[in-house]
Amino acid sequence: MSGSSQKIPQLEGTLARLHASLTGLGLPYAVIGGIAVILRGYDRSTQDLDAVVWGADGRLPELVAELGKNGLHLRRDDGVEFAKRNRILLLKSPDGTQADLSLGALPFEHELIRRATLELLGKSLSVPIATVEDLLIMKFIASRDRDLDDIRRLMDLHPELDRKRIARIVREYAKALNQPELIGNVRALLGTKRQRSHPVAT
Repeated sequence: MSGSSQKIPQLEGTLARLHASLTGLGLPYAVIGGIAVILRGYDRSTQDLDAVVWGADGRLPELVAELGKNGLHLRRDDGVEFAKRNRILLLKSPDGTQADLSLGALPFEHELIRRATLELLGKSLSVPIATVEDLLIMKFIASRDRDLDDIRRLMDLHPELDRKRIARIVREYAKALNQPELIGNVRALLGTKRQRSHPVAT
């Protein structure tokens, strides 16, 4: 395991349900978001689960049924139609834990899933986790305050990164989304190697 799972035991059951559903249908996926950040070394808090799946567009009714069999249900009555419009399934587990499952369609999302590595969560559950570089790309694209903090912490923990790849993909998104401020964040945070400025969880 790359990082710590001490702060996410309450999410392991939800992730196990999601993993069983997607692998049961043969759909490749990767965990992203807070859990992935924790498992890549930054031991922060998170309360929900985020993942991206590939190849689910034509199988949404089948996928929703399989998720239901494993205890994950839609948070909205129009959940399937919402997913078709917004490319995300909003789910909840029996204990109330929320899970957001993005429907991958872009080349970067496919690459992210392909590059994900299996990490052990708990005693016996191995799940595909997005790489640090791909997490950073997603964080740069979102660029909320929490995302920028995650970027700084992950870069402190993993200084040896393919910065050119990160910058190239974020620039492509910045152009497509007409958000030039994303390029500014890349220049500010990727321009030089950062000095460690925060205590690192072990």
